[in-house]
Amino acid sequence: MNLKRAYELAAEQFERGADVVFGAAGFAGLGCIQAARDHGRYVVGVDLDQTEYAAPRLRDFILTSCLKNFEMLVSAVFKNYMDGTLEFGKTGRLGLKEGAVGIARWNRFYLSIAPKDVRDRIDDLEEKIINGSIHAQSAFDMTQEEIEELLGSVKR
Repeated sequence: MNLKRAYELAAEQFERGADVVFGAAGFAGLGCIQAARDHGRYVVGVDLDQTEYAAPRLRDFILTSCLKNFEMLVSAVFKNYMDGTLEFGKTGRLGLKEGAVGIARWNRFYLSIAPKDVRDRIDDLEEKIINGSIHAQSAFDMTQEEIEELLGSVKR
């Protein structure tokens, strides 16, 4: 996907009433951020804290970012390799509990945009996922049919 197409898709969602768009589109996500700016709305970035990398004129429109903590992931794999516990050909899972994923919630944008009750609720849900009282479903838990049904439910 390119920046222009990401912009168009995000703009369409904003014009249909969305307040926030999850711009999970790699570099093209910058088009989503521009659309948020042009429509006075917000995006949730992906992979890293996009407020650290977006142009200053776009940062106020990034509510938060879903983080993939690549350094932690690479370190964990390397450690397992070095100590002989890396199982080649098998899928492993690392999540909130291990610090592999999360959201950017320490920057001034998140702290100033997200109301305290929302931040508290997110903290509570994250803790429940970490302690196992909530199971966050993954595509790893789904059949191909269930995945296709989910994808079909969000198509235009």
